[in-house]
Amino acid sequence: MNIVIYEDMPRYDAGMKILLAVPIAILIFTAIQVYITDGLKSALCMVVPLTVICLIFLLAMPRHYQVLDDGIRVVLGGPFSISYSFSGVKEVVQRRGLWLSVNFVTALASKRVVYVIRSRGMPVAITPTDPQAFISAAGRAMASWKRTGGEG
Repeated sequence: MNIVIYEDMPRYDAGMKILLAVPIAILIFTAIQVYITDGLKSALCMVVPLTVICLIFLLAMPRHYQVLDDGIRVVLGGPFSISYSFSGVKEVVQRRGLWLSVNFVTALASKRVVYVIRSRGMPVAITPTDPQAFISAAGRAMASWKRTGGEG
């Protein structure tokens, strides 16, 4: 049914903000340098890579993490989202350290990372603002989903 039971925003820490800002700052600085040395026509060539990087960041970075009545959804920019049905999820846990995973992480510190452990495939790593509330909501929703026979 895709009814949203709980929704949390991703937590972007200062390190991640800096990491995302560096390529944009480099391109802007380079465009200014090219404008000073070679003029406007050459500097406009920098608009294309700058636009592409900004679009990638806008479309690919998580906006919300949602617990649905039948799964978990990572809402990305624009119309994009990725859903994981409870039929393929074993558990939702918070563990320290780095794991090989599908990453929708928005923080560099591993203490806030929540892993959606799947039956098949790699775990999915997310960083909700309130990890414990997200895990609790996911646990309740998964238990309810199982009680109703897995039909949402």
